[in-house]
Amino acid sequence: MQLKIQEEYHSLQSQLTDLIHNLLEIRQFVSEDSLFDTLERIEKQVQEPFMFVVVGEVKAGKSSFINALLETDEEICPVAPMPLTDKIQLIVYGENPHQENISPYVIKRYAPFEILREIAIVDTPGTNTIVAHHQEITETFIPESDLILFVFEAKNPYRQSAWDFFRFINAEWHKKIVFILQQKDLLSEGDLAINAKGLTEYAQKQGVDRPVIFSVTAKGELDHIPDSGFTELRKYISETITGGKAPFLKLGSAHTSLETIHGKITQAVDIRTSQYESDRKFRDQIDEILQLESKKSKDQVHIFVENILHAYQDICQNTEEELREGLSFFSLLRRSFGAIFGKKQSIQDWLQELNDTFAKNLKQSLHQRMSSGVIHLSQSVQQMGLMVDMQLRDNPLVANRKTELFGGVYEQRAKAIDELHGSFQNFMQDAEQFADRSLFSEKYNVSTDIAAGSGIAVIGVILTALANGLVFDITGGVLTAVGLVFAGVTAGIKRKQIINGFQEATAQGKNALKEKTTNALEHYIDRLRIRILENFSPFDAYLKKEAEELVSINGQLLQLKQQSDLWAVRFKKISQSFHAS
Repeated sequence: MQLKIQEEYHSLQSQLTDLIHNLLEIRQFVSEDSLFDTLERIEKQVQEPFMFVVVGEVKAGKSSFINALLETDEEICPVAPMPLTDKIQLIVYGENPHQENISPYVIKRYAPFEILREIAIVDTPGTNTIVAHHQEITETFIPESDLILFVFEAKNPYRQSAWDFFRFINAEWHKKIVFILQQKDLLSEGDLAINAKGLTEYAQKQGVDRPVIFSVTAKGELDHIPDSGFTELRKYISETITGGKAPFLKLGSAHTSLETIHGKITQAVDIRTSQYESDRKFRDQIDEILQLESKKSKDQVHIFVENILHAYQDICQNTEEELREGLSFFSLLRRSFGAIFGKKQSIQDWLQELNDTFAKNLKQSLHQRMSSGVIHLSQSVQQMGLMVDMQLRDNPLVANRKTELFGGVYEQRAKAIDELHGSFQNFMQDAEQFADRSLFSEKYNVSTDIAAGSGIAVIGVILTALANGLVFDITGGVLTAVGLVFAGVTAGIKRKQIINGFQEATAQGKNALKEKTTNALEHYIDRLRIRILENFSPFDAYLKKEAEELVSINGQLLQLKQQSDLWAVRFKKISQSFHAS
């Protein structure tokens, strides 16, 4: 049975190592390595002895407590009224006493004490010390611990700095904590009982359901006083940790740290996801604004073109009525006789005059309609850029919350946003950005018109030039066609043929006016929308990359959570079998 449990233990250990490796794969996406450095240390600690980490304030008696727990008069941990060093001591079993410098802040000390065969003890600097780096190096060791021994000065277990550190241990890493009231010999039994009760109540308020508390005197233990409190503490350690139980407990502790780190990463990813969703929403709003303003502008194009067509149709209709009247039998007869006796215009002269009047009225009417209509059209088109500019100026792209774990991502985001703001402001001020020269024929030099405006305001100039060019090119063709119809009139005139020719020329002109003007103006609106969106290219690239990474990270985290939950179920089952045996 023991052999089977041993095999199960090694299997659990191997699976836990795989879980740690899987979580470490997310490291490729992050810029802050602290959690992953911790995870790597936890992986190495899985095969090390069960670790007690002793924490507490300076003068709480931590070093004396450790010396007493090791049952030695030798000062394994130096005892002094003030902190002598900012180093952590890792005390492990070794037949030959010696020490190694593991890092600038950690000393590994070997000592031949029996309790160290199953546990390692970490002596940390005081939580309230002013020596540089004490807090940082102590907090670094907490995630690797398997049990926290929190030492309080028995006569005052309520110091704020100690409880602030407790909250870090309890809330951040969910470590099992045993409370030690040290130097109980300095209090009466009544005062000690009061402080023990107060510590219990305070710990319960901080979320510890059943606080484990031992009142001890290290001095009394080293002086071999029976009621030092260490007998009860050693019994607790023997019943709950040593005697073969430590390896399983250590796996459970390492798994707790793994889940804590997984939770911290998940929380950071949630913050990052929330930021992405906010940015995505903003980006979608830009598209919605452009689609809406583009539609409004195209609606305005249709109104603009319809007004021109109405003016065009009115002039054509009036001219056609005059043409019909002039080509009636009696009118033609009078003109023929009058021309013979020099009293009336000839038919050819009359048609030429009619054509000239038609051209003059057509140009005047269309120019009037365009002058008023292009103002509304240009204002509508300008709104595309102005609405986007307003959205950017309101600055909804300020980071909601940041997480150091993905600091590099926020730097990329900030860079993309800076590029967007800079690019769009330059765009709005550069008149050339609003000129689409492909819409103008080679004979028309649009540069002069662009020079007359500045930035986005040049849209009015461009649309005026574009509309004028199109309308008068098309109507010029109509006038030419009508002129050819009129020029072909002879003495053998056919009234119906002339009227049909006029109708055909003006109808073709109307269709061309509607189709070409509408298409050109809508094309300009579409091109402007594309040019506005080109400013968002760096930001869009960031969003695309961010979406892909979040899918990958969330997928890995979800899969790891499922595997971790299965591990926890199996660990609980095997642990129960071990304790039952």
